[in-house]
Amino acid sequence: MSSGTALASMAHWVAAIADNVKNPIAGIGAVLDVVEANANDPAVVEASIAQVRRRLADLNDYVTELADFARPAAIHPSVVSVLGLVEEALRGAALPSSCVVTVDVSAALLVIADRAKMALAIRAIVRNAYEAVDVATIPRLGISARAAATSVEIVIEDNGPGFPPSVALRAEEPFYSTKEAGTGLGLALVRKYVDAHRGFLAFERSAALGGSRVILRLHREIPA
Repeated sequence: MSSGTALASMAHWVAAIADNVKNPIAGIGAVLDVVEANANDPAVVEASIAQVRRRLADLNDYVTELADFARPAAIHPSVVSVLGLVEEALRGAALPSSCVVTVDVSAALLVIADRAKMALAIRAIVRNAYEAVDVATIPRLGISARAAATSVEIVIEDNGPGFPPSVALRAEEPFYSTKEAGTGLGLALVRKYVDAHRGFLAFERSAALGGSRVILRLHREIPA
């Protein structure tokens, strides 16, 4: 990469980081204006405080993602349950009750992985899948896992629009996002964690649900 290209990439990344920090701060400022104008209305004040807390939580999540992306992907693998990873990821994703999630994962499947990082990776894929579904459609996600000789393949599918070829090529690019409020770090972090595990990651079209199909393959632990 030439120095000019490197500087252009750095400028793009800095601009993306600045936008992702400024947007929630601007949102908090707008909410505070509402509070100031309605200081005598307890219901408005309470709802506004809840909005500020959500925006601060989003900002904290983004800064955490940014720090994780910048740090070397040190992992601490152990034998973990795939179903446990999926359940932890779903709890963290906090999907609304309107989202229909089908899980087909055997409790007997075990992989060698860093539990925290792989749960975060699966959570990022799940959130990305949910956010891709049109608001007029009932979101449907399918999570399944199958064992091969030395690996376990985890598949996450949705009924969204899927990955157009041009987007699929850039899906893991840092700070690239097709969503207006997207940080562009989610799938880049997934790739980083998967590579640290010497795993496999691929994006396809889902034949079952019609949207995207993300394949995550990890090394299998075979019980003695």
